[in-house]
Amino acid sequence: MSAGEVTLQSFLDDQVQFINDLIAKGVSEMPAPSELNGTPCPSCKKGILQERNGKNGAFRGCSCYPTCTYTENLDGTTSKKAGGTRNTSVKREAIPISSLTEEQKKYGCPICRRAYLLPEGRQWVCSRGDDCNTVCADFNGQPVNYVDPKTGDQYIAGVKKGQ
Repeated sequence: MSAGEVTLQSFLDDQVQFINDLIAKGVSEMPAPSELNGTPCPSCKKGILQERNGKNGAFRGCSCYPTCTYTENLDGTTSKKAGGTRNTSVKREAIPISSLTEEQKKYGCPICRRAYLLPEGRQWVCSRGDDCNTVCADFNGQPVNYVDPKTGDQYIAGVKKGQ
């Protein structure tokens, strides 16, 4: 333009055409609405299942991770190798707080805040069972996310939240 070879109008026309081409390309590559909606998470009912790749291969996981840790194999079955979720097809009854020892009352549930996290394999689950359905990963022998029942402070990976 500065050399006088292109007029301002022809330059602007080229820019408008370029933007129109980008818009047309974006619309043509836009996923169908059914692809955007996806499969609702059967655990938290808030997220949608998204395909992800992990150390054990491809799987579907909830879009609300890390709040929801639900995962499943691509064929729809759940498996510890598919991401470490507990088998939700097995009903888990609540454990009465009065039957828990002081040691079991060390880690409060960060979701319901009315019960405690108990170790179950390599993860921690809420003592309210299927009424809460919270599952936390293990981090050096403690839940990765918990509430101190005495102070109400929340901890993530052993560090007080907000510090």
